[in-house]
Amino acid sequence: MDEVTEGILGNRALTPALKITFLRQEKLWSQDEFAKKAKISLRTVWSMENRDGVPKMGTRRKVLKALGIPPALHRRIWPEG
Repeated sequence: MDEVTEGILGNRALTPALKITFLRQEKLWSQDEFAKKAKISLRTVWSMENRDGVPKMGTRRKVLKALGIPPALHRRIWPEG
């Protein structure tokens, strides 16, 4: 992971929704591109970026894989998940 990603993951002031948004934007992906890369629906991407709920484990795995973040670090995005 690069320093920007580490900074986003380590920032406890950011909500999970903001972390996902910033991580996607760091890669210069649109929501549609992100959805395709993560193999999830565009609606799911929108929901993750606009609400602070915790997605299902399968969705979290797909998101982490697309973003290049090790699964063991999922709590740095979703601490309650």
